[in-house]
Amino acid sequence: MGLSNSQYQAILREYDRIQAQERAKREERIDEVYQKIPELKTLDLAAGKLALESYLSIREKKDKKLLDKLSDNIEEVKAKKLKLLRKHGFSDGYTELRYRCDLCKDTGFVDGKKCRCFNDKIRKLLYEKSNIQKILERENFETFSYKYFDDVHIEKEIGTTVRKYMEDIVGFCKNFVDNFPNKHENIIFIGNTGVGKTFLSNCITKELIDRYYSAIYLSAAELFEYLARAKMEDDMFAKEINEHILEDDVLIIDDLGTELVNTFTSTQLFYIINHRINTERSTIISTNLSIKLLRDNYSDRIVSRLLNSYDIIKLYGEDIRKQRF
Repeated sequence: MGLSNSQYQAILREYDRIQAQERAKREERIDEVYQKIPELKTLDLAAGKLALESYLSIREKKDKKLLDKLSDNIEEVKAKKLKLLRKHGFSDGYTELRYRCDLCKDTGFVDGKKCRCFNDKIRKLLYEKSNIQKILERENFETFSYKYFDDVHIEKEIGTTVRKYMEDIVGFCKNFVDNFPNKHENIIFIGNTGVGKTFLSNCITKELIDRYYSAIYLSAAELFEYLARAKMEDDMFAKEINEHILEDDVLIIDDLGTELVNTFTSTQLFYIINHRINTERSTIISTNLSIKLLRDNYSDRIVSRLLNSYDIIKLYGEDIRKQRF
């Protein structure tokens, strides 16, 4: 899905603004030059008049020699203008229109395809909307380190070392990204505090945004706060967040279980999970709760959706945050 139509149109309007701003700046430079070099303005007026007269004559007589003569006259005027600009200390292209992107000439497109600068704007907008732009600069696959995971002792529950297990999990997460969105998948990371649940969620999120998919990250507390505000108050921002919760390509819910569990939160959680499963939009959840505690805290239908429609990944190890200090 990526950008909504309104976001796409907003980028196009930004290009319109850029073009208007650069035209205005050019006019200011031309006025500056005309004030310092009145002769240049005379040359421009004469060149314009010459071009019009030549055009009318060529159209009437259809004589190619007139066209060649016009080209020679234009080049002569250009040479005189360039000489005057240099004489008064101006650069050669001082009165020309300037572009912030020379590839697309500030149109956003090259040969009918999005320019690199257009894609940069899309990525920037998606990062801003994700709610964790700064965090993703620090937490991604490139910065992921295995040094905090034990590579000596065998973890009985998984039959291998935590490090080897994490290597497999990272591979799974990368496959999740590579298969997205053709293979509709959901993930729930389960484990104690500080074992990498949120970090892995962020790794996936960054890769998807870099591929121009839309994502929104919310802690469980934030999620239900926005849902409540959208229902109970005239809060347009909360309503917009609510739309992203339901419609973005991937929703990341962090620390599920830290929210106050009640009828409202349970009902809303089921609706979100069920809606996103039915519309084939991926959700990534992290929680400190075990499967047993999930059963104790949430309704059977919520747990049933999680068990049947999510890849449940349990993480092991010591608290990485404590190891860093």
